[in-house]
Amino acid sequence: MSGWSSGQVLTDIAPDATSEDVIKLLKTRFGTEMQKERFKAELHACRRRDNEQLQHLYRDISRLVSLAHPSDDAKLVDHVGKEAFICALNDGPLQLEVLKG
Repeated sequence: MSGWSSGQVLTDIAPDATSEDVIKLLKTRFGTEMQKERFKAELHACRRRDNEQLQHLYRDISRLVSLAHPSDDAKLVDHVGKEAFICALNDGPLQLEVLKG
């Protein structure tokens, strides 16, 4: 959230804004529904860092998958998570071994 509070976001809203305008602005800034695409992009860009434990990578991937796909079918979410984890390994031979197993 880049350190922004809801009060700071509201300083930019027009003086004649309706309650619906305020709610829309807050949902856009803070709601996960409007941020799914951001979480999907983070998931796509996630890569294992040097010496990062696989458990830590798994937790990061799991968190991002749940944020990017909060209400999707469990099978789809599982598939997306597996694909993201394999890509995030960033190690061709290890990726092949995981795919084999």
